[in-house]
Amino acid sequence: MSIPPEVLQQFQSLLDRAAKTSLPEPTAMTLATCEPSGRPSVRTVLLRNLDARGFVFFTNLGSRKSREIRDNPHAA
Repeated sequence: MSIPPEVLQQFQSLLDRAAKTSLPEPTAMTLATCEPSGRPSVRTVLLRNLDARGFVFFTNLGSRKSREIRDNPHAA
């Protein structure tokens, strides 16, 4: 899936504006995944980069969210 360039540009502009404010963590975002049973799991992660492929965040590959994404790559 690719993100239209104008959407990325608008998001980057908003992120740049947020970074200039006194917000405690302007790159914080919420990631929702599902356990194999279908039960949702939501947590806050930090945006590290964005490009035409999507949003990039770092995580421990042994973490619960990594296992859930490995088992079910659909996330919100």
